[in-house]
Amino acid sequence: MGITMFGMALGILLDAIIAAKFSVSRSTDIILMSLSLPLFLDNVSREGIKFSFVPVLKTLHDTNRDDFNGLLTSLFNASFLLAIIFSGLILVFAGGIFEIIAPGITDPTDVATGAYFLRILAVGTIFVFPNAILSVSLNSQKQFRIVALRNVLLPAIVLVLIFATPNSWSQQGGTIILGYASGFFVYFIWLLTRLRAHLGPWYCGLKIDYRLVRRATGAAFLWPTLGFITTQGARVVQQSIATMLFPGAVAVFYFAFRVYSAIQTIIGNSLATVHIVDLVGLKADAAVFFRKVGKLLFVVFLLAGAAYGAIHLVGRPGLSFLYERANFDSQDLDQVLNLLYILGVGLFFNSAIPIVNAALYSLAAFKSVFMNMLIFALALIILSFMLSKEFSMEGLAWAVVVATTINFTGTVLFLKGNLRNGAK
Repeated sequence: MGITMFGMALGILLDAIIAAKFSVSRSTDIILMSLSLPLFLDNVSREGIKFSFVPVLKTLHDTNRDDFNGLLTSLFNASFLLAIIFSGLILVFAGGIFEIIAPGITDPTDVATGAYFLRILAVGTIFVFPNAILSVSLNSQKQFRIVALRNVLLPAIVLVLIFATPNSWSQQGGTIILGYASGFFVYFIWLLTRLRAHLGPWYCGLKIDYRLVRRATGAAFLWPTLGFITTQGARVVQQSIATMLFPGAVAVFYFAFRVYSAIQTIIGNSLATVHIVDLVGLKADAAVFFRKVGKLLFVVFLLAGAAYGAIHLVGRPGLSFLYERANFDSQDLDQVLNLLYILGVGLFFNSAIPIVNAALYSLAAFKSVFMNMLIFALALIILSFMLSKEFSMEGLAWAVVVATTINFTGTVLFLKGNLRNGAK
């Protein structure tokens, strides 16, 4: 958790620098929307298999090392092939893609800038899917600190490049984009070297054993990945809606959501990642399993309550310290703080969802995970469209709160059902 917290701190420092340089402006919107597609692919690949593949790989590693190496090699090769295809599509169709994901940005110069940024990011996207496979392999061996270093590497590389380049918008905007593209590559090298050091020789050559992949993964890959595509896609759609509200709307929502998301990651995702392997070992006894989940949710409740109180007590001076400098003024700060107050209402539910999802993953209830994610995505998109028309940015924040509450409630109901009937 220490590495995650340090990474979150670096990420927030990077946000503070972006806010100081570009403020709440169309320039910031272009940078953020350009990053949205590569980060979408990164999140989908990592989160879509992070929990679901851990039980599969752990079991295979402990029972049949040859099949483990064959599966890992096949997944690694397939991920590279898929990443190259996606990167090629982004390179060729960057302009059209940017117009689709940022419908409110219509100025030809802005669109051209966004397309240029996307092409730079396409190079780094080649390593996004392989990084996910290497990460989940290390997580299955409880090498959480090695994987968590991603949270430090990416913002650190971007920060180094920002301070090492001259101070102009075109150079600094490009530097941020180049930093993320470089970060994906550096993280790939880090994971590759650490995996070999931990497992020894595992790569079996340029081949993909489709029968082994289908037999070993099955629903473990399909349903969670589809689920994260829908949820992360819904968040990109929400950003797209923000581009149509006013120039800088994407930036306002981003700065508020980043602080909120950092808190949620420290509380929920960290606990879920560390305890999923333990949950796999407890699933045979439903009573013990449910008590373990209950204890984790109680910890989340205490931490989320403390964090929500801190948002109200020190939110303004804290955000002022982070963001209110250079081009970021008090009016921008008020907008961000107002959204953070609203988002904080759903902090417990958002932090608790990774815990309950991890429990469903450990039961191999992959279809239940997908169905609940689909409900959340549809709720978020529909509510964002409806509420943003009436309440602008505040409507987007309330859409997150309501959709997250629906998501948590559905996840708990699915978990109870699977514990009662047995996950198949």
